[in-house]
Amino acid sequence: MLRPSKYNHICFNDDGELLIANMYSNKMCKVSQDNAEYATEILRKEYISEEDDLILKMQKAGVLIDSEEDEDIRLKGSYLEEQSKPILLLTILPTEQCNFRCVYCPEEFSRGKMSEEVQKAIIRYVRQNINAYTGLRVSWFGGEPLLAMDVIAHLSIEFMKICKSAHRSYTAGITTNAYRLTYDVFRELLSYNVLSYQITLDGLKRTHDAQRMLINKNPTYETIVKNLIEIHEKSKSGKFVILLRTNFTQSMIPDIPEYFAWYNKKFAKDKRFRVFAKMAGDYGGERVCSMKDELIRQNQRTGEFFEAIIRSDIHELRFANRSFFARNGAICDASRKNAMVIDSEGTVRKCACHLNDDKGNKLGNVLDLNSLQERKSGRMRWSTLNLSPQCKECFFVPVCMGMTCVYANIKYGYACCPEEKIYIDDYFKLFDRQGMFGYID
Repeated sequence: MLRPSKYNHICFNDDGELLIANMYSNKMCKVSQDNAEYATEILRKEYISEEDDLILKMQKAGVLIDSEEDEDIRLKGSYLEEQSKPILLLTILPTEQCNFRCVYCPEEFSRGKMSEEVQKAIIRYVRQNINAYTGLRVSWFGGEPLLAMDVIAHLSIEFMKICKSAHRSYTAGITTNAYRLTYDVFRELLSYNVLSYQITLDGLKRTHDAQRMLINKNPTYETIVKNLIEIHEKSKSGKFVILLRTNFTQSMIPDIPEYFAWYNKKFAKDKRFRVFAKMAGDYGGERVCSMKDELIRQNQRTGEFFEAIIRSDIHELRFANRSFFARNGAICDASRKNAMVIDSEGTVRKCACHLNDDKGNKLGNVLDLNSLQERKSGRMRWSTLNLSPQCKECFFVPVCMGMTCVYANIKYGYACCPEEKIYIDDYFKLFDRQGMFGYID
């Protein structure tokens, strides 16, 4: 006897075909228009006793499960397994200064470059604790981390030495505006095992330069694109991935087809490059106040945004957004038990977005290792699973576990639904256009 999983989500594409996805199994499938009504009837049933080819395929995809299976227990086990991964995750801010003044950035740039004393303390912490983990993964963040390339170099070399001596793995990634990411700097970062890059390019020159300018208001687009093209053309390495994030505003919607056409021409054939399409959001701070009217979600123009993407030639694009629909894919890194953020002054936090909240987002200082041990219980509350009744019954919970923003969970007592859930039908139609949904009938 089978029954539908409570983690299914269905919608129809514009051709009347049924799109089905199971958030636990991470399988996406579709049923042709001829069989869509029958498949929908199956998914409405409490129990399924009959057996045919379509039902067996739906079972294989995790859409139908054994009627005796307890999905709540299975989900909790999956989360505990994810949390038990013994790798140390450090987000390090080598500087909190930035050479850009992006219109939507919430940062205050109140702190500067990391001192040698703090660097030594971080190295000491890693050396003393690495044997408790299978490896170390570092995310370089800021500010603009490349303004402190010497700090990145020093810490990276020491981390690699420590991990090699302890027979532990070491990898790193970086979030950078790429203005200083010349090919020579990129090669140096690769030598430090920096393999993942998130770089923001806000559309074509006219929109990017209006949103992401230097402190002196000078444009940045041409320098960034030049750096990216040099990496694309000169690097023979296949180990790295560059995530090109685009924060779309209302003014950019008409340009979306042209932007993706440009991207296709420059990078689509390079599997090391991926697209990350987001709607520019209000993350706090004063600067974003001047562009409230440009925020797509706030002005209910999300339909136009997705329609413009779907109208584009997107078949060759590799959308990084797909990863946010995988099991645990929309969980904030702050929820991970072994994850910590170390700012440029050595303050240890969990959340990388609220760096000035010393009351709710501070665990101690790396200069005082005893303070970190004493506040270990404070770290644990960020990773404690405490699903609300609404979250427990939500189809999307295997993806976010109610932990899309753990900071909000702790400070305000509620779970925020991720953008991926709110606009899931639009994302599914986009993924279907790219061939991610395979027929099962």
